Amino acid sequence: MKSHHIERSVLLPFALEDIFNLVADIENYPEFLPWCRTARVLERESNDVVAKLKVVTAGRHSEIVTRNELDPFTRIGLHLIRGPFASFDGEWKFVDLQMGCKATLNLCFEFEGALLRIVGPRALDIAIDRVMSAFTKRARQMCTPCE
Repeated sequence: MKSHHIERSVLLPFALEDIFNLVADIENYPEFLPWCRTARVLERESNDVVAKLKVVTAGRHSEIVTRNELDPFTRIGLHLIRGPFASFDGEWKFVDLQMGCKATLNLCFEFEGALLRIVGPRALDIAIDRVMSAFTKRARQMCTPCE
């Protein structure tokens, strides 16, 4: 199977801590990620969170369970436990720019199933663009700009 890699970054005029907390607040994803129907934390131990997302894409319902390693205000590691991927790892990285921050989402994955391997990479590429746009829009709604 072929492994795919996607990386997206966005510069935001908000405090690093606010953006980190926005991304780490998994339970509120259904409020602003259009494809996310439910989000639930299954386990929480210190900076280790196991969460389950129920998503709908192209009329297809899926569940994704990930282990999320939180390094406060620096990174969030994402590791697949269960979902529609043969493999899936990634991370959010956060960099303080004094008058805002840079947030980068980096994903490496392989799809299961022949059809997903054919149509999946481009669809996921578009979905990640939408994810970054949704987080940016949510930040504008919820965070106070740096002065």
